[in-house]
Amino acid sequence: MGGEELDCYSCSLSSKKVLQEWQSVCQKGRNIDRTTSDSDLEEWKPPGPGFVKCNIDVAYFQEQQWWGKGMCIQDDKGWFVRATMNIRHGMPEVHEGEALVLLQTLTWLKNMDYQYVEVESDCKRLTDSLDRNIM
Repeated sequence: MGGEELDCYSCSLSSKKVLQEWQSVCQKGRNIDRTTSDSDLEEWKPPGPGFVKCNIDVAYFQEQQWWGKGMCIQDDKGWFVRATMNIRHGMPEVHEGEALVLLQTLTWLKNMDYQYVEVESDCKRLTDSLDRNIM
């Protein structure tokens, strides 16, 4: 899938809009009566000693027909190490977007010579598929 890169000005405008939307959701969230308890929420778990963990995710912007992908590396103490993201034109299926970001993540990690990495995704379809094919 080919993607169109954003120029700096467009990226800045898109980032500002996403930030404003996020702030709006956070403000609305303060006024909602939550039924989920803290014990129902899954917490980030650090990787084993000597490993880093790379969390991957995608986000979709239906109105603009853009999708974003991001990768964030943390060490075994939870400290931020490095991250990257980009936005592309198009709307792949969620599992396809997650698979693409996984492929790009593995290439990114290999180019930085990371050897002990745990990769984490919230896409159940992707992780189930990988579990079936690895085991």
